[in-house]
Amino acid sequence: MPAVIGCDAHKQFSVFVTIDGKGKTSPAVRVEHHRQEYIDFLHTLPPGSEIALEATGHWYWMVDEMEKAGHHPHLANPTEAKKRMGKTNKTDALDAKGLAILLHNGTLPESWIPPGELRDRRELLRTRMALRDLRSSLKHRIHASIAVALKPSPEVRLLRTIPGIGEILAPLVWLEIGDIDRFPRAENLAGYAGLVPRIIASGGRIRHGGTCRNINHYLKWGFVEAATCAIRIKAYCDSHVGLLYQRLAPGKGHGRAIVAVARHLAEASYWVLRKRQPYKSPGRRTAEA
Repeated sequence: MPAVIGCDAHKQFSVFVTIDGKGKTSPAVRVEHHRQEYIDFLHTLPPGSEIALEATGHWYWMVDEMEKAGHHPHLANPTEAKKRMGKTNKTDALDAKGLAILLHNGTLPESWIPPGELRDRRELLRTRMALRDLRSSLKHRIHASIAVALKPSPEVRLLRTIPGIGEILAPLVWLEIGDIDRFPRAENLAGYAGLVPRIIASGGRIRHGGTCRNINHYLKWGFVEAATCAIRIKAYCDSHVGLLYQRLAPGKGHGRAIVAVARHLAEASYWVLRKRQPYKSPGRRTAEA
């Protein structure tokens, strides 16, 4: 008859209690959660042992090792298992003994243990959902913080009329630009944001290189992010930003086309702030020039 064992698992260690065929319990054994130490202990148990453990947040790897060692883990519902134990006192050894007794008597409130391959796939998707929820929570906190720290301003409201610049990017662009009067021309602001290619002239030949590195990287990120958002919005497909991207992308590629759109948004931001007027999209003819 295989041994019946209760395992009271914690984050750093587990406590094991064994019940033999006559119902006699062994002294409790504490095993630290050093992976190899845990594996070595499992191989000291009788082959094919029936092991009861609670469904805690870290049961996956323990069940994996129990199955690899040839044992048969049983996952218990923690709340229901404690009710059925009905103990007044509580220690790790008593909890492990209680799980072993419930398993021995056939009254352990078991939860389904999916096969190993299915466990791995299910955990991957559960992790994705958890990260999605975390992302949503962080986004809400960011929006709340911005709403408290940044009061509505005429500059932010004007910048939000530009395609792709919303409630997060508008304050970023405004604060990174600062005083618009420090830029004599729209091209200067675009260059400050790293959206103007370098001109390399040598031997009578002129070519355009990559953008400069000594720039405001936060502002560049903001305009590129706004450009990426703008080209994905159907309402802007037939506007200047949409047509500009569609004209450049096939020949120059997505990256350069996005930078061109971002440069337009940077120069548009200059004129919006300088003239203190909402954004007006250039006509179709301008985009196709």
